[in-house]
Amino acid sequence: MQKIIDKRNYIIWGIIIILIVFLFIDFSKEKEYSCSYKYFNHNIVVKIYENKNVFSDIDKIYKKYNKAYHGKNNKLLNEMINYGKEVYKETNGYIDISKKNLNKNFKTKINNLETDSNELVIDDIIGALATNEVINYLKKNNVKEYLISDNGDISLGNYYQKGTFKVSINNPLNNDILDVVSLENKSMVTRNSSDKVKSYMISPIQKEVVKKYDTVVVIAEDILTANMLANTLYLMDYEEGREFIKKYNASSYWYYDGKVKTYKFDKYLGD
Repeated sequence: MQKIIDKRNYIIWGIIIILIVFLFIDFSKEKEYSCSYKYFNHNIVVKIYENKNVFSDIDKIYKKYNKAYHGKNNKLLNEMINYGKEVYKETNGYIDISKKNLNKNFKTKINNLETDSNELVIDDIIGALATNEVINYLKKNNVKEYLISDNGDISLGNYYQKGTFKVSINNPLNNDILDVVSLENKSMVTRNSSDKVKSYMISPIQKEVVKKYDTVVVIAEDILTANMLANTLYLMDYEEGREFIKKYNASSYWYYDGKVKTYKFDKYLGD
């Protein structure tokens, strides 16, 4: 009789253990909620690792910037112009949103820009500004686990499991992986050379298209800083860029002539 009771107890405990394991797996598993957007000629993907109904509000934010991009929201466009003037000063003229009609006789018109200006080009700043507002919205709504990719510019919150997000740095010449970085609560912006001329390649200082590097990567605490620095370092000579970034809490990575050079970047590599 005692053996039957002992056997029954083992069976009961076995069932309890299986239930505990099942419940742990079921409730500890994070779900991924994802949504894609196409605004101001950018491909945007937002992933949330919490069950939050935020995508409609995020869409409204990006849609608002898209209207400004197409000249239909003058209030926001004025705010972006003011921000453009700030980064113009901050970067010593390397980021200039008045460079639309750049030529050999180019002279900045940064101080005379208006919402209907024919000189205005906001491609270098609009994505970062929009994503920055989305991040502020997520923080306000206590959404801590997220990933946002805006044309490959990455903004990350808390990782949804143990560890960190893994983001690759690819060689634009052959798409091989140069390095893999480990990130959490950071923004990473990459600028690559390409056959197609993009706005960030046009230097208002040198008054020409610049392709000094195959890849420039910047990691910073926020997307605005990372975007500003990546756009600036891409246009600067290496030594000038290395000195420039020292003023900021940020890290940089240059790849050109088959070699990698970094500034405070090694802490993100490995693993």
